Amino acid sequence: MSAPTRGARSDDSSGRASLSPAVRGLSAASAGLLLAGIAGAVLLIVADFSTLFEVTAVTAVLETRKGSEHHTYALVLIGVLVLPMAAGASLGGSRPAAVAVTILGIIALVIVLAVDLPDVNSTGFTRTFDKAEASPGSGFYLETLGAVLVLVAGVGNLLLTRPAPPPRRRRPQQRAR
Repeated sequence: MSAPTRGARSDDSSGRASLSPAVRGLSAASAGLLLAGIAGAVLLIVADFSTLFEVTAVTAVLETRKGSEHHTYALVLIGVLVLPMAAGASLGGSRPAAVAVTILGIIALVIVLAVDLPDVNSTGFTRTFDKAEASPGSGFYLETLGAVLVLVAGVGNLLLTRPAPPPRRRRPQQRAR
């Protein structure tokens, strides 16, 4: 004879059930946008620790720069902030979270295009008058893809969530005469 097992069975207190109702009702579009937001955030974080660009002269590598050295871990911060916001926008249908993801995606894209892109493709001369040329590293491509994925997740969630309807005004009741 075996004894009955002890512990929680039906009240879902085992820890995994807290996300279960939100995940069950998730549409394919919301799931895709959630994955895009998470993947974009992870790519932004990884990109900051990857090689952003290398400066070479003739055949020698003169300088290698990581993303974190170039913009002081800004993309790590953006990636960390995107994770809970993407979950709130996709799982909870939160419009403010979707706006936050969109704004964070725009900021990340501005960093990529305005701060990193000019240096990644720059050319010039070294002190010994050798022609030096920068070429993009894997970090540049990772941060570009990450910023685009975060922006897609934000805009997509904005399109999926509808703004709350304005509150209805009650008509004043007329007194019976």
